[in-house]
Amino acid sequence: MPDNARTRDPETREGDEAVELRELREAAHLLGARLREFGAARMGEAEMRVGMTADDLLVEGRRMLREIETRMSDTEKRVERSLRAHPGSWIGGLLGVIGFGLVLGLLLHRRE
Repeated sequence: MPDNARTRDPETREGDEAVELRELREAAHLLGARLREFGAARMGEAEMRVGMTADDLLVEGRRMLREIETRMSDTEKRVERSLRAHPGSWIGGLLGVIGFGLVLGLLLHRRE
């Protein structure tokens, strides 16, 4: 006689269903536990990567800041040397910029 759910008595079928339900619950709990472990491992990896990236960005930012400070200092020194060597041209340039600003201001004032 075939051993399937239709030929068994109702009490045995209910017992089998309870066993299957219990097995499904255990499998679901096991799956949940494995997913939590996997998620925790991935989160740990992500935190480590973000931490490393932030540290790398900080180091690179500091390096760029030092480079900018060096360039600004060099430019400042060159401008100062040029100003001392050629004060007339600097004064002429400065007066030219001021004059241009005044003319532009007058033109814009007339438009209003």
